[in-house]
Amino acid sequence: MYRDHFITELRRRLPDDLPVGLCVLDDQMRVTDWNRTLAKWTGIDAEQIQSELLVDFYPHLKAPRYQQRLKDVLSKNLPVVFSAAIHKHFIPVQATESGRGLMYQETVAHPIPGFPGYVVITISDVTARYLQTEALR
Repeated sequence: MYRDHFITELRRRLPDDLPVGLCVLDDQMRVTDWNRTLAKWTGIDAEQIQSELLVDFYPHLKAPRYQQRLKDVLSKNLPVVFSAAIHKHFIPVQATESGRGLMYQETVAHPIPGFPGYVVITISDVTARYLQTEALR
């Protein structure tokens, strides 16, 4: 019942068609929500991934550099940033809006106030900004 209320409330607050990927994980790192933007970017529909472990779809997320930081979001109740420079592809995508097959991402894992044990992950396409910065170097 709590989970149903959580998903209903979250969907009410966060529009599904934002140009940002949104994924909600529970404290076991199971996907409880996956927005249409992520479905479009990854080719994985919400129905395919909901209630599944994120690492079953993305095994590279088993690495300690990801696992510990995601656990820190829950235990320390603070957001964690996965930068494009270090973690280019938190969730690999099939294509970006511009048609590129490679997207540099800024990914932030946030605790959700009022919903302990849940993390919302936002993924932004920062490819243009990243490539501009690299060109200036």
